[in-house]
Amino acid sequence: MPTAPHFRTPPASELCSMADGLLQPAWIAASDGTVQYCNQAWFDFCGAVHEEDINQIWLRSTHPDDHPRYGADSMPGQAGEQVVRCWHFASRGWYRLHGRQMPVRGGSGETLHWFFIAHEAAMMGDTPQRDAELESRAHELAAVNHYLVNALREREAALAQFEQHTAHLGAVIATQAQLAQAELDLDEFMRIVVQRMIELTPATGAVVELADGDEMVYRAVSGVVAPYLGLRLARVGSLSGLCVQLGEILESADTMLDARVDQEACRKINALSMVVTPLFHAGIPVGVLKILADRPYAFTPAHTHTLQLMAGLIGSAIGHQLSFETKQMLLEERTAALNALESEVARRRASEERTRLIIESSGEAFMSMDLDGLITDWNQQAEQTFGWRRDEVLGRPLYDVLVPAGKRDDYAAALAGFLQAVEGQALSQRLELVGQTLGRGEIPIEMSITAIRSGNSFLFSAFLRDISERKREEERLRHLADHDVLTGLPNRRALTGALEQALARANRMQREAAVMFLDLDGFKAINDTHGHEAGDVLLRQFAARIIASVRQNDLVCRLGGDEFVVLLEGLTDGRQDAARVAEQIVARMADEIALPECAVRVTTSLGIALYLPHSGMSADALLGSADEALYVAKRAGKNRYAIAGGAGKD
Repeated sequence: MPTAPHFRTPPASELCSMADGLLQPAWIAASDGTVQYCNQAWFDFCGAVHEEDINQIWLRSTHPDDHPRYGADSMPGQAGEQVVRCWHFASRGWYRLHGRQMPVRGGSGETLHWFFIAHEAAMMGDTPQRDAELESRAHELAAVNHYLVNALREREAALAQFEQHTAHLGAVIATQAQLAQAELDLDEFMRIVVQRMIELTPATGAVVELADGDEMVYRAVSGVVAPYLGLRLARVGSLSGLCVQLGEILESADTMLDARVDQEACRKINALSMVVTPLFHAGIPVGVLKILADRPYAFTPAHTHTLQLMAGLIGSAIGHQLSFETKQMLLEERTAALNALESEVARRRASEERTRLIIESSGEAFMSMDLDGLITDWNQQAEQTFGWRRDEVLGRPLYDVLVPAGKRDDYAAALAGFLQAVEGQALSQRLELVGQTLGRGEIPIEMSITAIRSGNSFLFSAFLRDISERKREEERLRHLADHDVLTGLPNRRALTGALEQALARANRMQREAAVMFLDLDGFKAINDTHGHEAGDVLLRQFAARIIASVRQNDLVCRLGGDEFVVLLEGLTDGRQDAARVAEQIVARMADEIALPECAVRVTTSLGIALYLPHSGMSADALLGSADEALYVAKRAGKNRYAIAGGAGKD
């Protein structure tokens, strides 16, 4: 016997609304059998009058022999087809109500409610002709019931597909985050990508091939092609070579029937289908990212899109650098893909009457509002994210609930503009804003809001996500890109931008600036003798003594190794001011430095280059001049400073 269908857990109000929408008698019982609600069709059938205790009304209107199955501390029977005898007001007689009883289960599988809907009513002792008519009507109602059950299953399938796409895109973004955690060399970067392609697609092998003259070289491999690292193949006669030539993605659904591929090579690794996408550097195809499988037609458009995303990552990594702009692009592509999926779900939601089951099972906060901006829906995830219960927010303006008090006027005006803009069209927007929670204060959120015309009005729905973790990760990546890991000081990249800005300020304010290039005398010997751990301690101590010798607004950077740069701005007498700072640094280095296993004394040498306003000297030239002055100080005996164009000083 087939398993009786059941509903995912909706609120009681949703069950009552669903029952009221039916033309045939229906009622809702608690898990213990107590009848809690009867729809209007039932009241019309029995001729009962609404009273306070609905269970007592129901018991008086049903045959006494059926009471043991219902009522307080009773069980309403099993799921499936049921018969209950009810009093029919119009004919003043007992009728058998034939119907279907379905359990409404909670998240753990427990039965929360029983839902009964009648699809046939037959008077006891009715005529055969009447029975035939009722049987025909029962078949019609059964068909309607079958349609409703199929509609519910279709909603659940759509939700499952949405969750599957979201999980897949999340895995792609997780790969991006892994690659962004450190500056990897190009080979390691590509190795991670091809390994992830095996995990994200049905591929049995993945490879990065870079063009080298008339050949394609296997630079990163995984799966069945793992033994062929470094393999060279002719570009002519291969799908990879053609991909580089055309600069566009190519697919071979069945390699045994495709004249473009090297079929001998395909047979060797059992590659019966493949997809290749070009890798670009400076707008020029320089190689391909390829996935292959051991069966024809193995890859879908979604797999192809994943391949293109990964190819974009590798292209940006060529040249041994990770581009922050590439990560932003991938995040935008992910968001666009999620918005597209959300729009599709929203379209289906707007075309159906009953969508609460999908909304409540969503892993994201969901709300809807009317044309006046008043909240009309609020799911359980929204309660968890923002702290407001559903009954506390319904009917309130959106900006009054989610927006911090100081920003509500601005948000109200922006929301009003959005609502006016939807006249005559459907809009979809993604916004990042600061949201107010009930217990956690302000958090950054991302809102995807969609407006769809419904009759003479509009429906507005929005998914809201707490993006606090993403913002923290973005800030961490920005910090890593501009700072030295060992000392926490700004690195060479940060110095380049800061130096350009400092020279512009010097020209504008008519004040001198100075650049100091310095390192430790004999650092290599200490590092070799006491080990790298001791060397790291020494570098951190050196950085601390430099910082203690300069003003709070002066910039101290580490270029690498024991090389440091100090940028001094707003100097009245550049030569005198820079010399005073240099003397302080040299003097501070006279004190012993404690290492893990010993204490050492070290000295430092400094080179100083001065910048005069409107002198026309470039940032690179200024830094190079300071570097040359450093070597002047070294040759003069170390433990001193030298000013470019002047003699060394102790």
